[in-house]
Amino acid sequence: MTGQLEIRFQNIGGCLIVRAAGEADATSAPLLRDQLIGQLSLGEASVIIDLSRVTTADSTGLSAVLAAGHEARASGGTLRVAGARPAWRRVLRATDPAAVLVLHDDVTDALEAAIEDAQASRSAR
Repeated sequence: MTGQLEIRFQNIGGCLIVRAAGEADATSAPLLRDQLIGQLSLGEASVIIDLSRVTTADSTGLSAVLAAGHEARASGGTLRVAGARPAWRRVLRATDPAAVLVLHDDVTDALEAAIEDAQASRSAR
């Protein structure tokens, strides 16, 4: 069965965590893209996508994450990718020459980095 993807949202420390689970393929990737870009268009500046429970992903899943990364950058925000499996991390690095995505091992690392960035930004004002 393809196209089954569950997406949940959680706000922690001023960051929106998008938790995806299942398959990010041609059937479900448009939902993932729309959910990520929708949250960014609502003004979420710091978004973390947790991919640790994404079991399979194809080029459309990758494209959805990259599109959201470009949207985040264009709106002055950041899209952090947490928990991507090693094969997907290699593909993300290779297909993201503009470095619009920030990769982290897990959500905790991504959240800590996002909070540090927000604190540094506030103190620089």
